[in-house]
Amino acid sequence: MEFYVLLVLLGAAFVFADAEGHMPPRCPPVDCEPPCQINESNLPCPSCECIQCSLPLCPPPCWINFTTVPCASCQCEGADAIQCTLPKCSRGCVIDLDTQPCPSCSCDL
Repeated sequence: MEFYVLLVLLGAAFVFADAEGHMPPRCPPVDCEPPCQINESNLPCPSCECIQCSLPLCPPPCWINFTTVPCASCQCEGADAIQCTLPKCSRGCVIDLDTQPCPSCSCDL
């Protein structure tokens, strides 16, 4: 008889343990520092999405222009065009070619 009681209790423990496994995750609040933004579509919880920039290599007579957003670019004397170099993105990041005036790295944090 004790064996059957133990078996019922063990079965009930498995049922309750399995029920907790299907609950949606509890996500902590997300607070992103600029220039990062909250990515609400990230699953299972929202996260910060940040743009990473690497300094461009500017050949003479060009120099680094730090006023371009979101990333620094090369400004050349006598030319209105801005020259850009591709950024070196860290693991987990991808090159975002849609940022203006220069490509940047988009990362999910």
